[in-house]
Amino acid sequence: MKNYVSKLIDRNLQKKRESGITSYVLYSVLILVLYKITQLYPEIPFKKNFWDVLKIITPTFNICLGLFFILSIYFETTKHISSIRVKLNTNKRNLLDEFLIILVILLPLGFSILLAYHEYFHLKTYNWYSIIISVLEGLFFIITFLFLLYGQKQINKIEITEGSSKINDDRDSFSIIIYLLSFFIITYSIISLFGINSNIPKLSVFIFSILFYSVFFIILKIFQLKEGDNLIKALENFEYEINVKNISENDIKIGLQKNYFGFLINDWITYNYQLISSFETGIDKEIANLEIRKEKLSKKNNTRAEELDIKKLEIDVIRKKSDFYVSKIKEVDSFCYNSEIERKDQIELLDLRETLVKKLRKNKLYFDN
Repeated sequence: MKNYVSKLIDRNLQKKRESGITSYVLYSVLILVLYKITQLYPEIPFKKNFWDVLKIITPTFNICLGLFFILSIYFETTKHISSIRVKLNTNKRNLLDEFLIILVILLPLGFSILLAYHEYFHLKTYNWYSIIISVLEGLFFIITFLFLLYGQKQINKIEITEGSSKINDDRDSFSIIIYLLSFFIITYSIISLFGINSNIPKLSVFIFSILFYSVFFIILKIFQLKEGDNLIKALENFEYEINVKNISENDIKIGLQKNYFGFLINDWITYNYQLISSFETGIDKEIANLEIRKEKLSKKNNTRAEELDIKKLEIDVIRKKSDFYVSKIKEVDSFCYNSEIERKDQIELLDLRETLVKKLRKNKLYFDN
């Protein structure tokens, strides 16, 4: 296992070198894009013909957004998979990541609403393109926001990781709906662009809009590379701890599963039984120390305050046990009925749950007495 950690570090570094995409490359691309934006900006009559310019920027942003949804669904569903793995707290995104994702959707939506508002209240006409697109993108925004909110509330997550020749395809109803809506937005936006008659430089505005919108994606990619760099650094630190502290093979395996790659179902069940045993051993020591303290106090004239202090510590220990069992039951409940888990693994998970429930009931009975 010690050599395996070193191989993981070398493999990740090799992938990074072979891809040719580094943070420095992306920073260079970002600088070039920003430079091109500053070159195009003087050619665009924002002050003189703002609303005409907005009529070109809005469908261009919408085309980019449609492509973003198509690529997101495609890359999220075309993954090689192996065994199902349980990974704790892996769905937390950085606040800035979430902000950029929401902004990518909110920007075209805001422009579409603004254009529809202006044409209705100032020109007394209906811009059906902006109205229809605003409704569709509003739904996209709500779905994305709820998805991010749901992800934050999840305790555990079943991850499908690379390994076998099986493929998680994009033929489910949700993916198909996103594809159809995205294609509709792109097609409708292209038709809208061709239907615009204006004397402003349409091509310059179109290129400016694409470059401006791409800035957000470049920044997101930089953050993704940073996460990859953090993984390599974390593995290097783990390798250092292995060598300095002489960590055992089993502890190395648990460390990799717990912090990096997740547990196979059977390993996670075994790990939790070990965790329960270790936790109860620690609790038993606390209880034993309390009993010794109570015995010492009984041999002398103890005060009411000392008695209350002992009682409070006993209640704290009991509550600690209850909190532990309840949290573990919630972990099991969060994924044990997942349709991808095999029946025999579900039975073992339910056996683990029943064990935790019995311990929780026993602890509550002790607490009540």
